[in-house]
Parts: sequence; C-alpha cells; structure tokens
Amino acid sequence: MWSVKTNSVHEGFRLMRVISRPSTARCTLAMYVSFLLGEPHSPTGNRLAEIMEISHDSVNRFLLREDYTPRDLFEEACSA
Repeated sequence: MWSVKTNSVHEGFRLMRVISRPSTARCTLAMYVSFLLGEPHSPTGNRLAEIMEISHDSVNRFLLREDYTPRDLFEEACSA
C-alpha cells in the first residue's frame, strides 16, 4: 500500500503532495502547465488529450487527483 501526504511543508515551500512510489500517470504537472501556457484562451481536457496523444480519462484523473490552486500553477510556470 502507498500513502499520499498533502499540504506538507518542505524547505519553506508547501508541497502539493508527496508520493511514496513512482507515478504511472500519463498526464503530469509539467505537461499541464505547458499546455496552459501554450493555449491560454480555451484549454480543455479533451484538447490536452488530443495534443499530447493521451486519453482524456488520463487528463480527468490527473485533474481530480491533484489539488492545485492557481498560485501553485503560477509558481510552477515561473520555475520552468
């Protein structure tokens, strides 16, 4: 069994989650942020799935699993 910790603090930064096993997700935070930056006017899960050639279910599961705030995404985009 694996566990997920949310909203923990590490070296002064709030981590969205810490996983104890490698993710098998096909949609990642980097992929999602890149998509939002590249298509700011009408981003949809179906469009991301189409561009990245993954299933829209993968995108939906990613968005449901993660608990990102607009600030989290902004910070991720600035660090890229």
